[in-house]
Amino acid sequence: MATSEHRLLYPPVKVSGPKETRILDLLPGSWHDALAVTIQVVSLDTSPTYKALSYVWGPSTEGRSVVMDGTHGMPITDNLHRGLRRIRQERNITTLWIDAICINQDDVGEKSQQVAMMGDIYRTATDTIVWLGESERTSSIHLRPVFASLVSFEYYLHSWTSDIYWMVQQYVASHSGAVQAAAEHHEADRVPPWYSRAWTVQEFILSRNVHLYWGRAKIKYSRSTLPYDMVMVVSPGIISKARDRCGVDVFDIKHRLNILEAFRGSDFAGQRLLDAYNALFTYSGLPQATDPRDRVHSVLGLIDAEEARLIGVDYNLTCEQVSAKATFASIKRYGDLEALFYVQLKRPSENRVPSWAVDFISAKIPNW
Repeated sequence: MATSEHRLLYPPVKVSGPKETRILDLLPGSWHDALAVTIQVVSLDTSPTYKALSYVWGPSTEGRSVVMDGTHGMPITDNLHRGLRRIRQERNITTLWIDAICINQDDVGEKSQQVAMMGDIYRTATDTIVWLGESERTSSIHLRPVFASLVSFEYYLHSWTSDIYWMVQQYVASHSGAVQAAAEHHEADRVPPWYSRAWTVQEFILSRNVHLYWGRAKIKYSRSTLPYDMVMVVSPGIISKARDRCGVDVFDIKHRLNILEAFRGSDFAGQRLLDAYNALFTYSGLPQATDPRDRVHSVLGLIDAEEARLIGVDYNLTCEQVSAKATFASIKRYGDLEALFYVQLKRPSENRVPSWAVDFISAKIPNW
């Protein structure tokens, strides 16, 4: 993402000893001001205060950059640039952890060590900001009331009455206008690509507080955010019409959040990589990752600590080697051959994963 010339200006972090990482201060500014940050090294053992960013890297086609420490510009992706402009405040500093900026992507050793700490980084963060994207084909002016309606249902839950059907009907009636306004003016991608990221599940599950940003619209996530199943029972006509015509499929988004919330309430600590991998990615199919090796790395913060240690993170290894190491780690950790039940029997001829190993990289593992 960035050149070595830029990366060499990073303040160093220790690769052993205290759990050190970098965090950045996003300096205040107006919408059209250049993005500027300052970098500092902190130890997670001291419980630093920062927000972690969860987002999709995406392409770099617009030549975007952020000014680091007032001296040089670091190239960043288009999607990250848009997200930082939305997150930035006009008067106050926002302290963040962002993988693309806080990890020296050109230093393989540092990248391996920092990625292995990702679980701790998201656990330690006071909040996690989920940047869903700019929703370019949908005006945020029309999107905002639709997205905000996800939160307002909490009011109805907290003013619970015996007539649940009347309550839900009131909710639907009060927000159908906003949904139709978005539907009649714009069309957009049904579901943001964030939901299919390999890292999404770990980041969401481990975060203490989650805030969803989509263009100008933002909400704090909670379990009671739009129980759409009840709305579907009472007013399926309105929901169906909104799903067909609305520029954003709010209901599909909520369905995916419900699945993530179910995982969030589960105890994955102590689970095998194979079991967690199958469960976590059932809802999205083969997870998407800029680096395919991250399909394994992205769940290490959720599984049995000893198995995660045996697998480790080493970007010097090839995709095939990562799959083989993960399979061997399972056999060594548990002293059985259960991992072999997940080996794909039919593979493309170009697949170079050893025949005895589970292919985590290019195919969904079978769930027998």
